[in-house]
Amino acid sequence: GLWHYWAFAAGPGGIYFMAEDGIFLSAGGPEEWISREIDPLFRGETRHGYLPIDKGARPLLRMTIWENKLFFQYQDSGGELQCLVYHILEKAWRHYHFGRAHAVLQGEDEVALVMGGLNQGASYQLDGVSDSGLAIACTVRSRSDSGGRREEKLLGDQFVDADRQGVELTLQNFVNEEAVANNPQLIAEGTGRQRYILDSFGVIPQRVHSLATEIRWSSDAAKPVLYQMGTA
Repeated sequence: GLWHYWAFAAGPGGIYFMAEDGIFLSAGGPEEWISREIDPLFRGETRHGYLPIDKGARPLLRMTIWENKLFFQYQDSGGELQCLVYHILEKAWRHYHFGRAHAVLQGEDEVALVMGGLNQGASYQLDGVSDSGLAIACTVRSRSDSGGRREEKLLGDQFVDADRQGVELTLQNFVNEEAVANNPQLIAEGTGRQRYILDSFGVIPQRVHSLATEIRWSSDAAKPVLYQMGTA
């Protein structure tokens, strides 16, 4: 059943709510389990650097819907407030970290997501290019993809189609189920939309089974635009 009276929200497809063992969607019939990707956090396990959910901190739980996204606020086992976001159309989870600590989230009937600051005497909107003057750090990582083949592949060049907007980008590849991290590469030249060709896998093509690519940056002045990337 419902874990706390703040841990639910009405949105596209029905009612979203947190139970002891996960987050579910109900349209009046059998519930749909939508938190499979983050299930270890409900079972007291740490995954990818994220501590598990402190289920005892019920008053800090919040759910709200904004722009086809479910925002889920909780306190982790280390006492820090966290925000996970479920993209309803893509059926995928991501983590949001705000530079200004938040206590509540409100998205329904709002043009921009409203966040009540934690002990700050201010509220904020999810808009603009900075966290009230602080740089926004962003990390985008693809899934670990084997290309549908179990055999090893030889990877040589890599391309990134992007408009940096004057922001330095760092690209790093993680291969073989992310067990091996290749050296990071800096993308810091060119203006406007560019197709960057990178020697990401060395002079001799690298033999890998799977590949995940991460691009990260931090800025308080602009939003880089990523169009596509690929390997050869």
